[in-house]
Amino acid sequence: MTNVDVSFDWTELEEALNTQISSTLKNTPCLTGTQVFTDSRHPIPGGLFVPLKGEQFDGHDYIDTAMAGGAKAFLVEKSRYAALHPSQKDVGIPIENPLLSYQKLARLWRTKFTIPIIAITGSNGKTTVKDMASSLLTTWHPVLKTEKNFNNEVGVPKTLLSLTPAHRFAVIEMGARKPGDIGLLCQIALPTVATLLNVGSAHLGIFGSLDQLRHTKMEMFFKSPPHATLIAPADDQKLIREAKSTHKKLITFGSHPDAIVRLVRSEPTDSGFVYEITSPLTEVVIEQKEFHGPDAINFCAAVAIGMAVGMPANLFANGFAHYSAPKGRFHVIHGNSFMIIDDSYNANPESLLSGLQSLKIKHQKKRILTIIGDMLELGEDSKALHETSGGHIALLAPKDLVAVGRFADDLAKGAIEAGFPADHVIKCQNVKEVIEFLDDKRDQWDLIYLKASHSLNFDQVVSFLENPSP
Repeated sequence: MTNVDVSFDWTELEEALNTQISSTLKNTPCLTGTQVFTDSRHPIPGGLFVPLKGEQFDGHDYIDTAMAGGAKAFLVEKSRYAALHPSQKDVGIPIENPLLSYQKLARLWRTKFTIPIIAITGSNGKTTVKDMASSLLTTWHPVLKTEKNFNNEVGVPKTLLSLTPAHRFAVIEMGARKPGDIGLLCQIALPTVATLLNVGSAHLGIFGSLDQLRHTKMEMFFKSPPHATLIAPADDQKLIREAKSTHKKLITFGSHPDAIVRLVRSEPTDSGFVYEITSPLTEVVIEQKEFHGPDAINFCAAVAIGMAVGMPANLFANGFAHYSAPKGRFHVIHGNSFMIIDDSYNANPESLLSGLQSLKIKHQKKRILTIIGDMLELGEDSKALHETSGGHIALLAPKDLVAVGRFADDLAKGAIEAGFPADHVIKCQNVKEVIEFLDDKRDQWDLIYLKASHSLNFDQVVSFLENPSP
């Protein structure tokens, strides 16, 4: 149990940041992690400002703003400390690297809590499983979870610094954009439960090869603490072998007969779909109004997480009663005359195929419009992968296909070569053209499905469909 009065200590901050803090600051009450902030537009009175740098900004330019907003101290690069106004030197803490210091603060704050820290990574399903696991655990105790897309070298520290003594679990989503990212985030968060959902082609262009991508994702196994419990997909035997090689406790999940947490039933009902999951701890029956194929295995992963932290068996039964799909992740929106399925938060060939398969299973008889945009960061195979995905769209046989972006020609080519009628393919350069096409045609379809990489801004199309101009 964590003490209610948990806070930093100035001496331990000096040690963690390898710096010296003025006697002026040491004579003031110390800070909590929740008082550390990076956005000068939202200062925290009595807090510590960390001036992070980006491609288009430098937080050092906003130190005055943060202090005027009530901050009592700020970090500052040592090279800039000498140029500070004398009145600011007593409350400026000189450090080498703001981002590295921010990460050290987060790690230090995390070590003050003995609660389970659950880390989740994978090419697909991270946010969904994060929300599923949080929904489950919240029926037991208060949970801190990653918000928005805060799953990188800045977002994970931000989440950890939000920990309070009221929390009994933290569910932390971890993303990777380059080799070493997952290892770094594990070293900051020190997870007690380390979850790897799958390895697909997301960001393949950045990593260069599927082997390198797998190696990076498997950092979850090797860089998590020795006492961590690993959670891995039983259907990927290569991942299972790697997980076992760490000699850490392992819980497997999936439809494989050897899975510890196993999917035994997934079928339609009069009101939706039902999933049945069995484990040594309990059997769970989950009813959902809408169907999305990957949900079955994702629910298994969430049950495995509950099992890993010792959740009482009787709490699993209603643990997912209030779960709903995160916005942009196969999120169903019911309109007056048609349904929208917003799957546009991000995209790669595997997640697109899963979406198409889900549509085929439940909505095959509907008049479907698929609006599919570029899947980015796939590297030198981008054109070929878009062509293949076009073929998958043709197998769904929607009424119409709108292909959007730089790879629209490739997506359209794949669909047409697989037998999709060319006169039902519309190509658009951007979302503005998509909205212009849709403007007076929405009543032609029963269901509109949207999928693309996040930077294509398909949220604008979803917003238009929900709230069309008069």
